Amino acid sequence: MKTLFQVGRKATKDDVDTAITIIEALIRRENRKMTDKDFQKFMIEHMSKLSDDVTGIRQNLARLEFEHGEKLAALFDGQESIKSTLDDHAAILNKHTAVLDDHTAILNKHTAVLDDHTAILNKHTAVLDDHTVILNKHSAVLDDHTVTLNKHSAVLDDHTERLQRIEDKVEGHDIQIQVLDKTKSNKRKVK
Repeated sequence: MKTLFQVGRKATKDDVDTAITIIEALIRRENRKMTDKDFQKFMIEHMSKLSDDVTGIRQNLARLEFEHGEKLAALFDGQESIKSTLDDHAAILNKHTAVLDDHTAILNKHTAVLDDHTAILNKHTAVLDDHTVILNKHSAVLDDHTVTLNKHSAVLDDHTERLQRIEDKVEGHDIQIQVLDKTKSNKRKVK
């Protein structure tokens, strides 16, 4: 007798046709009154066949359990390896995150210091700009004073030159006066 269904596979058209043929044969047997012996023979054949089928199923099941057990063990080993690697990576990531947090805090402190220095630099730039304006004004005043000084220097040079001429004349007159005085004094002595 043919096995109607196999575990793990869909029934094909041939399987269905075979089942119909077996059912029709059983119906015909029933119509002709089965004897105890026929029934016993029929039951023994089916029990033997069922026993063979169960043994085959058990063997297939054992084979599948063994094959799938090895595959499942390999999958679980791979999963454990991946989990271990992920745990290692998570620990490394946590360390890097802590370092990144530390560096972020340092960067924030440096940014605050930079902001303070920028504010101070801006104030100093404003003071420097004010001093530059004052320096430009003083430079203009100095230029005016230089022009005035040059004019005064020219007047002073002119006055110095005049004074020198006067002194020269006065010296010349002094000499003449001395000569005259001597002459007068000599004249008095002579008299």
